Amino acid sequence: MRLNRVLAAAAPAVLAVALAGLVWALASRAVLLPDFDRGVLAVGVGGLLVVLGAAAAVRIPDRWAAWAADRWLDSRDAYATAVELSEEAGGAGLAGLAARHVHAAEESAAGVRRLPHGPRVPARRLAIGGIVALAALTLAALPNPQDTARADAAAQRARVQEQAEALREAADELREPGASPQRVAAAQELERVAEELEDASSEEALAALEQARAELARQLDTDTAAQRTALSGLAQELSREPLAGGASVREQLEAAAGAFGAGEVSPEQAQALADRLSELSEALAGQPELAASLAQAGAAAAAGDPAAAAAALSQASSDVGAALSSLDGQAAVGAAEAAAAAAADELRDPGQGQGQGQGQGQGQGQGQGQGQGQGQGQGQGQGQGQGQGGGGGGNPSGQASVNDTPGSQPGGQGGTGGASGQGNQAESALDLQTVYEPPQRAQTSGDDLRLSGQPDPDEAELPGGTAQGDGLRNDALVPYRDVLPAYAEQATRTIEQGGYPARLRGTVRNYFDALAAPGGP
Repeated sequence: MRLNRVLAAAAPAVLAVALAGLVWALASRAVLLPDFDRGVLAVGVGGLLVVLGAAAAVRIPDRWAAWAADRWLDSRDAYATAVELSEEAGGAGLAGLAARHVHAAEESAAGVRRLPHGPRVPARRLAIGGIVALAALTLAALPNPQDTARADAAAQRARVQEQAEALREAADELREPGASPQRVAAAQELERVAEELEDASSEEALAALEQARAELARQLDTDTAAQRTALSGLAQELSREPLAGGASVREQLEAAAGAFGAGEVSPEQAQALADRLSELSEALAGQPELAASLAQAGAAAAAGDPAAAAAALSQASSDVGAALSSLDGQAAVGAAEAAAAAAADELRDPGQGQGQGQGQGQGQGQGQGQGQGQGQGQGQGQGQGQGQGGGGGGNPSGQASVNDTPGSQPGGQGGTGGASGQGNQAESALDLQTVYEPPQRAQTSGDDLRLSGQPDPDEAELPGGTAQGDGLRNDALVPYRDVLPAYAEQATRTIEQGGYPARLRGTVRNYFDALAAPGGP
């Protein structure tokens, strides 16, 4: 009886599982579904085994067994009647006709040695279920046109995850020990975007990155280049003609303040310092607060008020620190914006993202001015062919405005990698018709401006050479003549500032005149 029940349950169970598998196989070819073919097969087979196991294990009620026996033995409901009478009597004994009927049924059952028929197999229904199951398995084994789309979707998800991890790495670089609040905020923004990318599609990730990039870009100060140029020019002037002893701008200002406070400055020296401070303040158009402090110090020195001069010089030192902190915050925002831009470029075009993100991101991360000085004394300020009027005498890293070394004046846009280094690459291999034009970003670090010839022990040496990146396609490469007027105008404004070395102004003008000539560079 159990076997018959298992066979009876098998037919609809097989048909149901086969139909479910066939529907899945058809649907997976019509729309993009998860790659769950093996899972569907496992669930179907598992469900079938559960149904058959339950049919075999669950106890058969006495009445059902009696009905089946009457049908198989053609006993005219003798066994079913006996079971009903026994159940109705319960614990009380049977008497009369009921007792004789039950006794006769028991004697008849004792004489049965085997059933007259074998198990009844629902062959037709099982055959139908088997045909449907075979069709489902055959369809599942054939190539699925959605496999390519599914593989592309998986690759997109992998790229999104990769860019989320890249944003986390950029955030870790910003959140260095003792990082400023601006750097921490920029790192937190990158981590927030990375979390948003975890469960996002490629389109959603692009939208999130573009939104984050726009928000970070709005935080960038358009006057950062002028501020950085002013500080670098101040460092150059103090390196050429120091106010007092010291290897940095702040050390000289503090030393001069200490000399005034200790009464060690003679009237003649005070007048000379007053003239010098007045000259420096007039050259600091990009740093009005610092210029005002220097002008106040000069006025106090000229008036013979050493205490006021000392206080104003100390305030000027604090203004330098505040300016550098502001530039450091802009650098952090610029680095975060560059990381978001590189991630968006990688999702939009993997080839472009690799080249532009690697070249641009590395250059931005190392410093906006990196690549603007071409080495000692070269001074063309070209960071991969795009520095805008950078000054000469730069250190090889090209980070005059970044690591407080006044070796090269920044031109505003910055480079895309290390210093170009004339002679590092064959001229035939250079692209002389295009320049790299990324969005303007600000980069700086440190808490003081180091003076020329005074190495910074905390500054790691950066390798020379270009760093354009591995990508071949780069939408940021534009014909240099398209941007030459803007570059020349910005370079002109830079060299006309009071802190810019006069001996280099003609060199910069001649350089841009040569670029604008009909023959080109």
